[in-house]
Amino acid sequence: MFSNLLFLVFVLLLISIPASSDGWIASPTAALAVSLLAYAALCLWIWGRNRLSPKKSLKHKEKLLIWTNVEILIFFVVYQFIFVGQRVFAALPLLPMTAASIFALALYFGALAIFHASIYRNIYVFQEAGIQTRYQYLADQFLMWVPFTLPFLLFTVIFDLIDSTAIGAYLDDDSQYGSLIVLSLTGLFMLGMLTFLPYLVRRMWLCTPIDDHRLNSICSAMRFKHAGMYEWTVMNHTITAAIIGIIPKIRYVIFTKRLLDQLPKESIEAVLVHEIGHSKLKHLLLLPFITFGMVLCGSLYSVFLGEQLLAWIDSEITFGKGVAEPLAIYLPLVLIFGLYFRYVFGFYSRLFERQADLYIFTTSLPPEVMHDALDNIGIATGHTHDKPSWHHYSIRQRMQFLELAIANPALVKTHQKRVIFWLICYAFFFVTASITLYLQWQ
Repeated sequence: MFSNLLFLVFVLLLISIPASSDGWIASPTAALAVSLLAYAALCLWIWGRNRLSPKKSLKHKEKLLIWTNVEILIFFVVYQFIFVGQRVFAALPLLPMTAASIFALALYFGALAIFHASIYRNIYVFQEAGIQTRYQYLADQFLMWVPFTLPFLLFTVIFDLIDSTAIGAYLDDDSQYGSLIVLSLTGLFMLGMLTFLPYLVRRMWLCTPIDDHRLNSICSAMRFKHAGMYEWTVMNHTITAAIIGIIPKIRYVIFTKRLLDQLPKESIEAVLVHEIGHSKLKHLLLLPFITFGMVLCGSLYSVFLGEQLLAWIDSEITFGKGVAEPLAIYLPLVLIFGLYFRYVFGFYSRLFERQADLYIFTTSLPPEVMHDALDNIGIATGHTHDKPSWHHYSIRQRMQFLELAIANPALVKTHQKRVIFWLICYAFFFVTASITLYLQWQ
């Protein structure tokens, strides 16, 4: 899931970088037509590759999905910077950036739909989740990821509208007033998303209410307030659970049907404790805070290296400058974001996951219940106990650490101190980087 989200971030970043030239094709309409031909060729390639070797494709689905995302990104680089096919939308009298963004996202999700349609099989996983048709599976995939694009699209609409007013002149300026306006709008926007997005996401994910007295009793015992428990319909082919939202009145606990059907009641209760642990320990706030460090790293690159690289391109490169300049912005940011997400975000994610596992020690439930729940999840997902993950420890590693903590409960406090130490380290980086950027922008 996190890998798919990272690629979506890469696409959103790419389509938000303006082209610095008119591309290699003079006519905007012709550029769009050639781009669509290239897109059709890409879709045929994705479909043909998966259909020619269906068993191999299904076996290596996750790796193929990553490679398909890379191919789509390469297409968007060509579309955005070489053909500059999005120029045709600049002539629109209203919301040109929004129209270009929606079109680009339609291309992205369309290519992913081709991938999933060509690799889909009515295997037992989908049948047990009640998914009987390819269309239903594709619809679930679409509904799963579209909500993550809504903040970007709404932000684009806001700036499109502002750009048509007198305030837009300040945004185009590099003055402190322009930066202040952008920061203020961003803050208000994030506050609005924090308030309304959980409800919207619940609706788009087709969550249906469930009523379980035992689970609600656990929430009451842990003094955890929420706005309801729901079945996570669009993810019913997986075994997972989550909490969306941080404000109690719009905070929802969601479980997939497979998890509810295939795990014992005691294991479901342990999963709930794990998710409540994430909420109680403020992980739902800390993870966005950690993620923002990715933006700081990108900004540090832009200030200390990016401007010099662009100046060198401007003075030394004559042919293809219009392609080289946006790529000099985009490719290093992709590398920085990818490395940050993989190693920094992944490191803190593993810390938080282990901390949530240990939250069982604060409840009246025996910690062995969490150990057994992890084992049951590993069995239900095809004996995946040793399957590696960059943002989780493997199931076996998590079980082994719980065994150590059961034998020596002092390990719980030791891990809490470790989390606090690394959060202080990150806070030091955050403050230092922010001050450095502020001084550079003065």
